[in-house]
Amino acid sequence: MAAEKRGEGGPCAPGGTVQGAAFEGAKMQNSEIRPFLTNVEIKESFIDFFEMREKTSESVATEILSKLDAGGLRVEDCRGQTYENAAVSLMAGCRTGVQTRIREKNPRASYVPCDCHSLNLVGVHAAHVDLVMATFFGTTERIFTFFVSSTHRWEVIKQHVELAIKRDCDTRWSSKCDAVEAVCMQIDSVVDALEHL
Repeated sequence: MAAEKRGEGGPCAPGGTVQGAAFEGAKMQNSEIRPFLTNVEIKESFIDFFEMREKTSESVATEILSKLDAGGLRVEDCRGQTYENAAVSLMAGCRTGVQTRIREKNPRASYVPCDCHSLNLVGVHAAHVDLVMATFFGTTERIFTFFVSSTHRWEVIKQHVELAIKRDCDTRWSSKCDAVEAVCMQIDSVVDALEHL
């Protein structure tokens, strides 16, 4: 028998579960508690792209804080910050990085490395370690480069395939999937286009 107990809010994030079992005579009862927050709505939304004039942690932090202020968002209300892992020392540096400078304004704005970018970097580096994988992804990239570098060749490939061939991009692991799918799902058509040329 499952029961749900609702609390009056608290520091727990929505969706967390705690499970337990209690024995009552010969019967075992399970309970599930789902912590949740009341009167709080957590939102994440895109604000804007903005041009960086300098690439120092001080100037980047100043730009971010200025953008938040201009949008009517108070840095004091921020409870977290995360950045892609490409420019680790600039953004995540614990002494002078952007996250440190923002935490000077609000110590509750905890820094958490972006798991998605970390996982992406694992995949990107793994694809370059193994010779078979490096050759495979290199070949799909060279196929794309061959056709896209000439308007005539691009027109030929467009006439032979239904799904456009795509570029492999190291900053998005999913782009490798898109590039491979476009070639592998229609390899005969790609070969026909190459033979046509």
